[in-house]
Amino acid sequence: MKNIQVDAAAFSDLRRSVLSDPHLRDGIGTYKEKKLHLILKEYFVRSAENREVPFRGFVCDGKEGDVITEVMTGSLSGMGEKLKAFLPDHRVNIIFPLIAEKTLVWIDPETGDSTKGRISPRRDGISRLLSETVYILDWLSSPNLTLTAVSLRAEEFRLLNGRGKEKKIGAEKLDRVPSEILSVTEYYPREDMALLLPEGLPDRFTRNDVAGATGFSGRRLSGVVKALVATGVISDAGLGNRPRYYEITYGVKTQK
Repeated sequence: MKNIQVDAAAFSDLRRSVLSDPHLRDGIGTYKEKKLHLILKEYFVRSAENREVPFRGFVCDGKEGDVITEVMTGSLSGMGEKLKAFLPDHRVNIIFPLIAEKTLVWIDPETGDSTKGRISPRRDGISRLLSETVYILDWLSSPNLTLTAVSLRAEEFRLLNGRGKEKKIGAEKLDRVPSEILSVTEYYPREDMALLLPEGLPDRFTRNDVAGATGFSGRRLSGVVKALVATGVISDAGLGNRPRYYEITYGVKTQK
């Protein structure tokens, strides 16, 4: 694990540049590349000539020499084929944002007026990244893979076009715009998977304990447990299946 110093001035400058671009400022969410992805791509890949580089049948967010940068603002479910193509002889750095503080801004679809933002109680922790590693289990032992967690503050813009009296239930999410990078931490999965372990777990625990530590349920909860078991960070405690207990082992198994 390595903590990377944040270049606040550079981030502020490129954020201002992106938001003032006449091709982007006509409307939130009207372009295929969302602003969170665009701003992070330009922050981590500073040279324009190294961005959007075709390579081995894919387009890399960034490529400089044998180092490839991919910004993933949603799920890692689409990374498998790229990792298969790149990792044998290239280093791959996956940039993954974690929204530590989110301000919700609601937009009236008829008038375009926006409400004063309010801070959402929902916050991403490192377990959010851990839950996504379930999609790249076959590659976590590669010495060429880096996962970079970017903790940030952001505004999330939503349309008032949902259900209910306030039209917020099931409303459309338009875009997320980062306002400040709080921290940048590089993890090397081959060595650091145990550092992604949720805090507060006892020596022996169940899925419900993991749910309590992460706030996850369903797919995300299953992803956390599966990733930790597959990499040897936790293992079955052998106490039966009703409920199944796990214990912390910290070893990382070698993937095929």
